[in-house]
Amino acid sequence: AELCDRIALIQKGKILDIDTPEGIVKKFKKQLFVVTNVDVYPALKALTAKEESALAYSFGQEIHVYAEESTTAHAIEKTLKETGLESATVTLGTPNIEDCFMDLMVRNNLEETVHG
Repeated sequence: AELCDRIALIQKGKILDIDTPEGIVKKFKKQLFVVTNVDVYPALKALTAKEESALAYSFGQEIHVYAEESTTAHAIEKTLKETGLESATVTLGTPNIEDCFMDLMVRNNLEETVHG
């Protein structure tokens, strides 16, 4: 998608966004933390149990956590260590098109739930 002039992100036949790849990525307003060196399933379970890290998705052997500006890598590491996941490494990442799609998809589903 990054090689295209313009892209459309679509879910269930509904266009979530149309823009250049750079334009879509610029609209990502959360912090992206990348979690590595961890057992993915238990880490996802621990992260989604915390409200501030509710949006966490596996990308292969990494976990991408979409968090508000007040969240820190240290706070995410602490959450993981409290559940016995001592080896986790948390770094600030750069969002890509997939991250933007996941965020838009969740926001769209929330809007549908609220507005019926």
